[in-house]
Amino acid sequence: MTQNPSLTVDLSQAGPGTDPWRESTIGELLIQLAMAWGGLAALRWLPEGLRGQGVSALIPVFAAAWIVCRGAGVAHSRPATAALQLAGGMLWLALARPLAPHSPEAFLLRGLFSLHSLAIWWGVLGAVDVFAVARWWWRFPGTPAVQELEQTLRRGLLAALGLALLGLVLGPLIQQWWQSRQPQPTSYELTDLSTSEAGFLLLLSTLAAGWFAFLGAAIGSFLNVAAWRLPRHATLVRGGSHCPACEHPIEHRDNIPLWGWFHLRGRCRHCNTPISCRYPLVELITLALFLLIYFRELISGGANLPLRTPYLNAGVVWILFYTKWELLGLALFHAGLLGVLLVWSLIDHDRQGIPLRSIAWVWVITTLMLMVMPAWQLVPWSFPWIIPNPPITLPQRLATPAIGLTAGLLTGVSVSLVWPRLMGESVMPQNRFNLAAAITLLGLGWGWQALVPVCVLLWPTWFLLRSLCGRPGSAVAILAVLILWHHLTWNQWPHWWRLLAAS
Repeated sequence: MTQNPSLTVDLSQAGPGTDPWRESTIGELLIQLAMAWGGLAALRWLPEGLRGQGVSALIPVFAAAWIVCRGAGVAHSRPATAALQLAGGMLWLALARPLAPHSPEAFLLRGLFSLHSLAIWWGVLGAVDVFAVARWWWRFPGTPAVQELEQTLRRGLLAALGLALLGLVLGPLIQQWWQSRQPQPTSYELTDLSTSEAGFLLLLSTLAAGWFAFLGAAIGSFLNVAAWRLPRHATLVRGGSHCPACEHPIEHRDNIPLWGWFHLRGRCRHCNTPISCRYPLVELITLALFLLIYFRELISGGANLPLRTPYLNAGVVWILFYTKWELLGLALFHAGLLGVLLVWSLIDHDRQGIPLRSIAWVWVITTLMLMVMPAWQLVPWSFPWIIPNPPITLPQRLATPAIGLTAGLLTGVSVSLVWPRLMGESVMPQNRFNLAAAITLLGLGWGWQALVPVCVLLWPTWFLLRSLCGRPGSAVAILAVLILWHHLTWNQWPHWWRLLAAS
């Protein structure tokens, strides 16, 4: 079959394509709602500008008018449009954030047509256009328009990086020069952060969160390898990543988390075999998991941790730069346990058995870490019957992980035995074994007290998912999600335990 020359020419000159809004009836309805909202918002703010509010009211008028124009199809699905709308959404949020509730401009925050609503609509429109551009980039690799877009993105990223580095260098110098020209105070005055200092702190916070996000994505790439190799009894130490089809080693430029898969458009560079989208999905899940631990447990000063008072001074400076090593180690320890549960969930989803040797290694390493770092035993085995909690003595240090492991093992075996009877269907032996191993890790890592709420909620959650989806999936994955929920709300559970003990 010969290829149509006109089709080849059309593809080489292809642009971002059609508007994703208009490819379905629901999309058409949403874009009509957006246009109606934009028209009403423009009518809402126009009288404010005419009554003397000035630019502060005219800006929302133009922003709402753009929503109407975008809904009518003006400049849709273009890279510049997507960037404009995402940047505009963040700009509206940035403008709304410093407004005091009783400031003259606070009227911008009130009602259905506030700056927050504008930010949401601009963000949604930007996300739709980003999706359209990404789909076009995926479908037409190597065309001149795609190559031009990639070069533009590279230049934009380099320019943004250069401006950020320039700001780091020039910001303090400009601030110092400006302060030297101001009259010096005769006494000590406590002032807020200057603009350059606040910008520098925001940049540090962004870089720290970005570093943890990249760390999570990189670990997610390793977890993909572990989930593939462990059931096949392959080593995790020797041998790099390679294509399962042609056995060709994956090049370093293609092994960048998330980016590598999208850059290759989900195919092997050498044999063009499709690569499952599970790989970037697991990396994205691990990235989100590390960010949850970062914000909820680390930067918050341990706000989710039970039986301890969070650090009074939280944030990037007081937690990372004046490093709280105990909290940092504890956050990484919990992130590691959740990462292990993610690997076990993937193995269980594939209906394979977790090797007993790897389970034993996880149990041994977790037990040793809890014994070496007794401060990580956040809930001692004697809670809630002994209040206040006894000091962490050597018997207490040994008893807490031992009782947690024993209680988890007994609970895991019991649940795995009654699971087929509760579910009313046949469960493969390896899946029952996997569930027992995961429940045992729960008792060891979070204490026997965590077994009660998580295991009680396991069956109704599984039943609800089966009712909604028809096929609930891996029981270990459901258990892992419940463990994550328990971990994020861990500080609330001692209160319920005290009420239970008091009753």
